[in-house]
Amino acid sequence: MSLILLLMSISISHAQEETSDLTPYEIAQQRIAEAETSGATELDLSRLELTELPPEIGNLTNLSSLLLFDNNLSSLPPAIGNLTNLTDLNLRGNNLSDLPPEIGNLTNLRFLFVGNNILSKLPPEVGNLTSLTELNLHDNELTELPPEIGNLNSL
Repeated sequence: MSLILLLMSISISHAQEETSDLTPYEIAQQRIAEAETSGATELDLSRLELTELPPEIGNLTNLSSLLLFDNNLSSLPPAIGNLTNLTDLNLRGNNLSDLPPEIGNLTNLRFLFVGNNILSKLPPEVGNLTSLTELNLHDNELTELPPEIGNLNSL
């Protein structure tokens, strides 16, 4: 019995060493690949110190929840617009200065958290997010909102 536990311990320790050798981007790619293989509906890539999001994120069309908070992302790839089943997107605590127009494709979003970024504007396509019930924009550099924000009747 103790030999089995020792082998399990060595195996876990070895797996942790392999993961620690990966860059944040490689860890994200690995998690994305695992989520794609498993058909996951939730993915947590928060607190990895990511500076960019792998474009393969767009392959995860089953996702309903994507957590990207507390990274160093300065932009999102256009492929984010492929995630049309997302209902929850958390981008707080990054370095985002804008959102791509493809964000407007996420018409099932109910919760969009983009607080604690450096957003200076929102794309007009944000008006397509008519399912939003919560939009958190605190601690950004917004001086005005696009008129299309008036389409968000569920807020």
